Amino acid sequence: MYAKIVKLWAYLFLGAGLVFMLFPVELEAGMNDLAQLLGLKGTINAMPGKLWHILSLSLMGALVALAFASSRFPENNALYRIIVLAKTISVAGFIFLALCEGSAWIMAAAVDGFIAFTLIISHTSLKASAMSAGFPRTYSGNKPFYEVWYGKIDIAQGKAFWFRYTLLDGVKHEASVWAILFSDKITTGKNTFALNTLAPPNCLIIPDHKETARFETQQQVFHLGGNHLDGANAIGQAGTVSWDLQFADNNWRFEHVPPLMKALKLAKSIYYACFLDLRFSGKINSGAETIILKDRPGMIGHIYGKKSAHAWAWAHCNNFVGERQVIFEGLSAQLKLGGKVSPPLTSFVFIADNQLYSFSSTVQLFKAQSEFGNGKWTFTAQSNEAILKGEATAPANIALVEYTDTDNSNLYCYNSKLADLKLEFTLLKTGKSETFVSQGTCAFELVNRDKPNKAIDL
Repeated sequence: MYAKIVKLWAYLFLGAGLVFMLFPVELEAGMNDLAQLLGLKGTINAMPGKLWHILSLSLMGALVALAFASSRFPENNALYRIIVLAKTISVAGFIFLALCEGSAWIMAAAVDGFIAFTLIISHTSLKASAMSAGFPRTYSGNKPFYEVWYGKIDIAQGKAFWFRYTLLDGVKHEASVWAILFSDKITTGKNTFALNTLAPPNCLIIPDHKETARFETQQQVFHLGGNHLDGANAIGQAGTVSWDLQFADNNWRFEHVPPLMKALKLAKSIYYACFLDLRFSGKINSGAETIILKDRPGMIGHIYGKKSAHAWAWAHCNNFVGERQVIFEGLSAQLKLGGKVSPPLTSFVFIADNQLYSFSSTVQLFKAQSEFGNGKWTFTAQSNEAILKGEATAPANIALVEYTDTDNSNLYCYNSKLADLKLEFTLLKTGKSETFVSQGTCAFELVNRDKPNKAIDL
């Protein structure tokens, strides 16, 4: 409602400004005739061709631009507040003139007061949902900086999808959209854009889409052309792969970097599992193939910072054999500190029976055992509540993806969404131990900076 009303006023501001610019004498005469008809006293003076006439035209032009911008970005409160402020000042000024020079000025005060009233009333009806913790864009315009939102979906046995929205402000300045469709063959795509074409963050933008109701309460973090990511929708195209997806959140999220690590600024980048457990519906197109999804398990994560870690292993699974309510995610990263590469700092989260078990304190980061490389990751971690052991194994068919860091150095990601995972989880209080198995439904990535001797897929 607010977007429609402020857009209507934008057109009326434009019309009124043109009349005031082209026919100021006629406008003044008409307003005074109306004042006399209403029995009001005094004379309204528009002063055509004077300093105040020119300044008024400049203000009207600014209001037109602000109103159109506010209709496009209705949750940008700064735009809304500037328009209301301008109208509030004019109402106060017109009331002052009515007291000093005659009641005819009340007409002008009433018009601008009505405009402000309609904007205030309609804006209070704008109820966008709060963004999930860790999901909003953090880029402030200061470089070096990079930011990534990526997701994965288990389509079916032996088939999965990975998508990625990124911004990079370092040696390179770009925004990009990525995709990989994993099946018997691997299909990849990437589209790159100038960074300054990316829309403002964390506000409501409705994309050019036939189902506009899907987006009316969702603030976006990435909007560029036909590519859009918000708290419930992911739309994009990368090469020959395109997608139009909706997702439902089961409200599990986790921040892997503990507060002490952030306070000491030991980590140059932060990973937040903002959507650990999602169900995706929609469609994916790859060439002539169309894939229809209905409530398929997946996730979305968010990475941001000044520079990527030196190397890492990451795995996620929420689709275990015979288990629909078990979620696992792990991250083991090596940092470069003082010119030396650190041992792996390792964090895990495990969710079962609606209970979250964290293996991610500052002490646990250093105590966990983690070895990764050559398509395999083995690990053991212990908290006050439980012990978690596991092994992730990549299939032979993986995608090799090249990333660019803020300093223009390269990282190489051995990316699979069809990996195997075996977990052994033991509760210390009861001694009860359970095993959880994923067969080809685990997302597993190994990233390092060693130039590969095989062809890069993406």
